[in-house]
Amino acid sequence: MIKSRAYLAAADCDTDRPALNCISLESLEDIFNRAIQLPVRHLLIVLDTCSAGLGVITKSPEYKELNVAVEPGAHMITAGLADQEAEMDVQRQMSTFTWYFTKGIEGEADYTGDHIVTLTELLLYTRYNVAKKTKGAQTPMIGRLKGPGEMVFVTKP
Repeated sequence: MIKSRAYLAAADCDTDRPALNCISLESLEDIFNRAIQLPVRHLLIVLDTCSAGLGVITKSPEYKELNVAVEPGAHMITAGLADQEAEMDVQRQMSTFTWYFTKGIEGEADYTGDHIVTLTELLLYTRYNVAKKTKGAQTPMIGRLKGPGEMVFVTKP
C-alpha cells in the first residue's frame, strides 16, 4: 500500500512524479526545524504556493513598532489558507500574492508613514489587497514559528 503524501508544488512541478521536483511536507518540516535553530535575530519564511495556509496573528497589548525588532522571532507567511489556490496575475507574470507582498515591502504597507514596515503591517496590506484582487478566493496568513520578536523593513524616505 502506498501512503498518501502532501507536497508543496511549484508551477513547474510534475504532479505525476512529485518526489522528483516538489517538496514533501516532511522535508518542509525538517527545513523549518533547521531554520528556527539558526543563530539569527529574525527569520521569515514566505510560501507562495497553493494550500499553504496556517497560523494566526497574535497581538500584544504593549505593541511598539521598533521594539518588536529587539527580540528574536521566526515567522512564516503563506499565500493563502490550506484549502486555497495561489492565483497568478497573468498580466504581471507573477502571483497576486508576490505582487502585493513585494509592493508592501517597498513601502506601500507603511500605514504610519514612518518608513518602517512591520511584519504586521506587511501582512495586513498583503492580506487586504490579495483578498480584494482575488474576490476572497485567497487569504494570506502568518504563523509564528519561534520567539516574540518581529522583523521590520526600512523603506526609502
